[in-house]
Amino acid sequence: MNAEELKRRLRQLQDNDYADLRIEDGFPLCLSMLSYIGHPDGELRDQLIYRTYAQLILQNYLSNEQLGELLVRCMQDDYLLAGIGSKDNDTVFTRAFTALLVALLLMEDTQSSFILREQFQQLTTRLLNYVEDEQDYRGYVKGKGWAHSMAHVADAMEVLVRNPKLANNEFTSIASILLDKILVHEIVYQDEEDERMVSPFIAMLERGWEEKELIEVLEEKIKKSIRLKDELPVPDKYHQMLNMKLFLRSLYFRIYREKKWSYLTGELERLLPFVSPTFNSG
Repeated sequence: MNAEELKRRLRQLQDNDYADLRIEDGFPLCLSMLSYIGHPDGELRDQLIYRTYAQLILQNYLSNEQLGELLVRCMQDDYLLAGIGSKDNDTVFTRAFTALLVALLLMEDTQSSFILREQFQQLTTRLLNYVEDEQDYRGYVKGKGWAHSMAHVADAMEVLVRNPKLANNEFTSIASILLDKILVHEIVYQDEEDERMVSPFIAMLERGWEEKELIEVLEEKIKKSIRLKDELPVPDKYHQMLNMKLFLRSLYFRIYREKKWSYLTGELERLLPFVSPTFNSG
C-alpha cells in the first residue's frame, strides 16, 4: 500500500483501538510500516506508525520469529544507518525512528528473550556505531515534525542498558560515546535532549555501575573539552560547554534526593562550575 493508504488504515485501527486488527495481519502490517518509517509526514511517522508498532510489539501480535526478523531488518544499512553522516536532510527520520523501533524490540526482549546473545552483541555494536556517526542533531523540524535523533538514541540506549544480556563492563564505553554526543558544538540542545540522555546513565547506576567510574569519564571529557576549546570558534565553544552544563544539571536533579548517590551529587556540584561558559571564556 502507498503512504496515503497506510495512513488511512492506521487511523482506522487507532480510532477503533485496534479492535479489528487480527493476529495474522500484524507482521505484514509491520513490514508495510517499515517502508515508511522515515516518511517526512510527521503524523504518519510519529503518531501513526510508531504508536502502532508499540501496540503490535508490546501487546503480543508478533511471534518471536517475527520479532527477530523485524530486528534484522532494522539493523540493515537502509534503516538504522540510512544516510548516516549527513545533516539537514530527511534521512534523519529513518535513522531516528528506527532507533525508537529498536527500543520497542529491546523492551519486548526483556519479557520474551527472543534475541539470541550473538545477535544482541551485533545489535549493541550497531547501535553504538549509529550513535557515534550521527551528525544531525535537530529536534523539531518545521513542517515535518520530530527528528529528535539524540532523544531517540537515549531511549534505545536506556532499554539496551537495562537488558540483562548487556555486560556491566560495557558501561564505561557506552557512557563515553554518549558524552561525546552531549559535548557537540554545532547546536545547543533545546528540546529536552539532556533530560532523555540522562536516563541511560541512571540505568547504568541502577545496574551497579560505580559512581566513581562515571565521575572519571565525566572529568576526562570535560578536561579534554576545556583543553581544546580554543580550537573552536565563538560561539561553538560556548555551545559545547552549555550542553554539558544542561546534562549535569539534569543528572543532578534526577538523583539529588537519593541518599545512595550522595557521593555523585557532591561530585556533580564540584564539576558544574567547570562547564560554565563564563568560567571558560578566557
